[in-house]
Formats: sequence, structure tokens, C-alpha cells
Amino acid sequence: MTTGAKKINRFLLSTTRGKTIETNLPLGGFGVSRYTLDHFLLQKALQNNCTVLQDTVTDVQFENELFRVLTKDGKELTAKVVIGAFGKRSNIDVKLERAFIKHRSPFVAVKTHLKGDFPEDLVALHNFKGGYCGVSKVENGNLNVCYLATYKSFQQYRNIETFGQEVLCKNPHLKLIFENSVPAFEHPLTISPVSFSNKSTVKIICLCVAMLQA
Repeated sequence: MTTGAKKINRFLLSTTRGKTIETNLPLGGFGVSRYTLDHFLLQKALQNNCTVLQDTVTDVQFENELFRVLTKDGKELTAKVVIGAFGKRSNIDVKLERAFIKHRSPFVAVKTHLKGDFPEDLVALHNFKGGYCGVSKVENGNLNVCYLATYKSFQQYRNIETFGQEVLCKNPHLKLIFENSVPAFEHPLTISPVSFSNKSTVKIICLCVAMLQA
């Protein structure tokens, strides 16, 4: 079972005005979509006799040396160890009252896939006013394009398309990419707020056993 991921061994960085610097990546990397990678990991888990439940965790409690996990569908699971690999933000973060979840973040992220030409072995990071945009190819030949911007720079424009034309495309490398490619997604995906606050990897529950976040 393979993912078809693109092998990456070069990195290019550009300034807002388009000046660039490039280098090799000795350790290298891979370009693969989140969808394909998640499916690959799911199949690996099934091959190793894992039980997979598609549900939403609503609460985690610790009682009598065991974690009790409650789900939206009414299931109740118990375990000695619980790993919360749920990304940057989750309703569990709210439930556990983690400090970072209470603070506003000044960043918004936008992601899309494009159909166009781009070197398969390259990952690029292009700066623009108020943020930066990463570009690389993934397993099906599409370009994975994801950028992070401040709300301050983003909110003065009507929509994602206008922001792209008026801000991103001021960088000539991003302008070349957007003008010579077509969307693979019907609509870009937006994620907000994106927090870079310090987050503890261990959340103490009942002052004795930890909830881990990957």
C-alpha cells in the first residue's frame, strides 16, 4: 500500500517583492494530502487489528484509575491511557478549559488545491504583506496551496478572491502560480482562529493522570 507522495528535496523562500533564496533539504520530505495520509493510516490501523469508531468525543473523565471517554452517539469507553490527537483546536480543549482556548488569535488560514505546473521536488514559502503562503505538489499532481494571514490584513477585503488578487499576487511568484492554474476544490477551506500560543502536551485530570495531546 502506497500513498503516491511526492519526494521533496528542495526549498525556496521568496520575499514580498519576489527576491528568492533556494537550498537543498538534506533530510527531505514528502508532499501528500491530508485526506490520502489519513486514509493510509486508517488502513494501517485496520491491518494491525485496531477497532475504528467514527464518532465525536464530548467529554473525558478520570475515575478509579481509568479514563472514561464519552461520545456524541452515547458510547462510553474506558482506557488506562488516552491520546488526544485532535489538532490545534477541539471541543475537548474547551471542555478541559485549556488556557490557550480562551485567548483570541490574530491569524486565519486558507487552504486549497490547484491544477497547474510546479516542480515535484520543491516546497516553496512565499511571503506577502501580512502573511506567507506554502506551495508543494501532492500525490495526485495537484498543488497544495496554504497561506496564513493576519485578520488585520485580511478583513479589509470582501472575500478570499479579492484578497488573493490584491495581496497575494503582489508577490510575483504567487501571481504566476494563481494565473497559470485552476482550482481543484470548489471552494477554498478556511480555518480560524489559528493559535500559536504555548500549549502543554500534558493536561492533568484530577491532579494525578494525564491527558496527552499529539
